[in-house]
Amino acid sequence: KDDKIADPAEACCSSASETVCLGPSMTSRTDSAKHYTCILCQEEGVIGNGPVMVMASYIQKSTVLSYKPAWDGFDSNSTPVVSPHHLHVSRDCGPHVSTCGHAMHATCYQKFFDSLVIKERDRTINLMTKNMNFDVSNGEFLCPICERLSNTVLPLIPSVTQLKKKQSSAPISEISLNSFVSGLKSSVESWYLKEDAENGPALPRIALKTTLEEQSSLHGSEFSQCFLSTKENDCFPFDESTTSMMNVFSVATFTTSLELNPFEEDYRVPLVSLQAAAFTLSSIERTLWNEDKPLFGSLNPRDEDAIRYIIRFIATFPSSYSKPPGSVNMRDLLKKMKNFYKLKSLQSNAMFILSSMLCKSSPDKVDPLSLDAFGVLVSLTVSLPCLFNSEMPPRLPSGQGTEIYCLKLCLLLHIIQVIYSFEANDYQKLMDIRSKTDQNLTQEIVHSIASRKKMKVEASKVNLTKLYSKLEENVLPFLRCAGLLFQHFTDVLPGKSLVKDGGFSYGPLAKYLGLPPTIQQLMESPASSSIVQSLLGKEMSNIEGNLLMPKFPMNFRKVTPPPVISSKTKPFYPVAKLTNNPSWKCGLIPLPRDYTDLMNLAANFVCCNSVTGESKTPALCLVCGLMVCSQSHCCETVMSGFKCGGCTTHARECGADTGIFLRIRECIVVLHSKVTRGTFLPAPYLDEYGEADKGLKRGNPMYLDQEKYEELNRLVEVVFS
Repeated sequence: KDDKIADPAEACCSSASETVCLGPSMTSRTDSAKHYTCILCQEEGVIGNGPVMVMASYIQKSTVLSYKPAWDGFDSNSTPVVSPHHLHVSRDCGPHVSTCGHAMHATCYQKFFDSLVIKERDRTINLMTKNMNFDVSNGEFLCPICERLSNTVLPLIPSVTQLKKKQSSAPISEISLNSFVSGLKSSVESWYLKEDAENGPALPRIALKTTLEEQSSLHGSEFSQCFLSTKENDCFPFDESTTSMMNVFSVATFTTSLELNPFEEDYRVPLVSLQAAAFTLSSIERTLWNEDKPLFGSLNPRDEDAIRYIIRFIATFPSSYSKPPGSVNMRDLLKKMKNFYKLKSLQSNAMFILSSMLCKSSPDKVDPLSLDAFGVLVSLTVSLPCLFNSEMPPRLPSGQGTEIYCLKLCLLLHIIQVIYSFEANDYQKLMDIRSKTDQNLTQEIVHSIASRKKMKVEASKVNLTKLYSKLEENVLPFLRCAGLLFQHFTDVLPGKSLVKDGGFSYGPLAKYLGLPPTIQQLMESPASSSIVQSLLGKEMSNIEGNLLMPKFPMNFRKVTPPPVISSKTKPFYPVAKLTNNPSWKCGLIPLPRDYTDLMNLAANFVCCNSVTGESKTPALCLVCGLMVCSQSHCCETVMSGFKCGGCTTHARECGADTGIFLRIRECIVVLHSKVTRGTFLPAPYLDEYGEADKGLKRGNPMYLDQEKYEELNRLVEVVFS
């Protein structure tokens, strides 16, 4: 596939000790052409030269990062759904992209998939009842090499460095963060909503009353240089086939995540694609963290390819439409093009995010603290160059433009979210009664948030050294995700010191991203004060609902049973006491060591839907710990036209159609994916000979094998994401 390199760490780091990937001090770019062999025609291909290549990929809804609490039985158990706009701070459900790493030409893939469609049609005509393990009508297919399930293809896009060679050079904007934020705030304060007969969501209807020319006269030419568009004589970076494959991927993400019919002009298509990139990067970063692996150089080739080409996809997304040859009126012609809707959607998205963060009144009463900070970073970095109307698409990202401002803006947002998540016991650990410091920005944030949450906290007695240290620890996952993002956004490799550190400390990562080396220096800058005042200066009447902030740093899903349970439905959590074990960090619920103890706990289960109350095949959800009926008529429901049992129904409510259950009386694990797909696995309980007892036929005493359970946990992290 690629040129084989002996040491992966050598390939992922620069020869310099320290590098900077963003801002005016950005290190020079490095670029190397990737070579792939088409798995269908066996011809070599170079990315950026020759026919377009794609990679088999799979998109699915995932709850692996969710902080959704366990069902208490009082309200109906709501099904997790993907947000059509932005990722929520609790990350209840998001679109995840994975790939097997096998590449093929776009034309070869199209011929291959067309042949599958013909075979499926012939199978239906001949009344063949054998069910395939993939659904061609939903775009699913098996990779021709590894037979891994896929439902779309990810276009292999050349690096931004290679594409920028086709564009003319542009001056670097020299504007301070304070001046830039002032210009943005002045621009978006003029937002209004266009008239709509259906009174739909605010995002597609938002518009600005001002123009770039007006703001340039107020804030100088440096401000307008941040929003330069491509020139008439610039060569378009993509050919038609590449743009077509980008549309295929974005529409597949839209239809799979929101379960809607394909519609390229829908304003949500670009937004869900940006959300998928943010969710995928967050999931991969958490996997590296839990396995104690370095951030750079330790990814397997599949995940490395997924990250590289997803980031290149979103980086070049705003520039992926061209001007038709021989056009006279550019504006009229662009309105007739499908790709023009993507630009309008990104423009509305930039207006929506900035107005939510910088203005006192937010569209749709959105609280900026309720949005995932890294999701906002990805969405804003891609959308911001499209803020003002233009007949031409924005220039390709340089790394020395608006990217560093977006990063600082979102980092401050995340710092406020972290402080908002503090409880009374957290503040007690940060108190220093002996010293009393003067009021500064950080203490103002603590005081403002404590007043909003109606907590009694003496901000002046908070030890700032301890607070800054705790903040640097809690925002580290955000910076790690940003490091993965901008590494491929700007093609600047990390330095040797950062690779050696592994991304486990704040300072080296901050230097690589062009940030101050400490949070204290960031908070003491003049621009930070105005940004924080805008984020916290919201009129509470314009914010909808109470905000439940998860604890940071966030990790993979960890579900603890509710303290109070409804007496009517009586949801049963047999291993609730084991979840209090402090050694359990995240993932599948802890299980008792002796299988007999688990059977005794399950014997107390009574099904509320059954007349007799008896459940012949009880199954334990290993995600949330709820006991459900399996293969029983009492809990049977109809979903998507199919009769489904209790496990399939609960999998939709708990894991967005993906679930893992342990059948207690059969000692077998069942994996569910969607309504009609699943498989069986041996239980992690083994006898003294190291063998599982499927069906409990031998009757030997069995005990939990922790290594097998950890292996199952890693498998579930892959399946769920």
